Amino acid sequence: KRVGGGERKSPLGVAAAATTATSSSSLSSTSTSSTTTTTAVAAAASSSSSSASSSSSGTGTGGAERPKYVATLLKLNNNALSALTELVPTLESVLVDYRRLAWIDLSSNAIVHIPPELSQLPALSVVYLHDNKIEDLAEVAVLGAIPKLKSLTLHGNPIEQRENYKWKVLAILAKTLGSQIRSFDFSTLTSKDCEAIDVFLDLNKKKKLTS
Repeated sequence: KRVGGGERKSPLGVAAAATTATSSSSLSSTSTSSTTTTTAVAAAASSSSSSASSSSSGTGTGGAERPKYVATLLKLNNNALSALTELVPTLESVLVDYRRLAWIDLSSNAIVHIPPELSQLPALSVVYLHDNKIEDLAEVAVLGAIPKLKSLTLHGNPIEQRENYKWKVLAILAKTLGSQIRSFDFSTLTSKDCEAIDVFLDLNKKKKLTS
């Protein structure tokens, strides 16, 4: 276990609970990915929302009202998710205000492509994507579009085996976010790290960082 990798507390003071709400059969099917995402998000929102923060809105199966939750974090780790289809519409149907979401844990899934919809979450500052199946460094550029991103994890993905993995990831992000990233793979970035990123960018300005 890495330092700092323990259970986090939500800004609402509620411990974020891991969810395994979906069955292995539904998770393995591409055709059910939207249902899988909705089920997992609903379960995680319920777990990480305070007991007094849910409200009834919308209609669920059989005409029953579907509750909405107030939450600023969402823990979707260990759900075997390979894709997050229609992420924003799903969040909108489950959360009172998805735009307040500041922390999302997508670790220990089977994600190959980083969902670009993450950039539509204006308050999002913490993204955990470690222990997935991300192989292409070009995927990192998607994260550079998250306006308030400050903390990120990507270790345990195939891209970690790339030469200069850390510096390549941080350099790609620095192109759009500058020195905004404060923590990477559960390690706080120091002023020397920021200087090293600038040096790495300068030395590789004519090279393709995603190779």
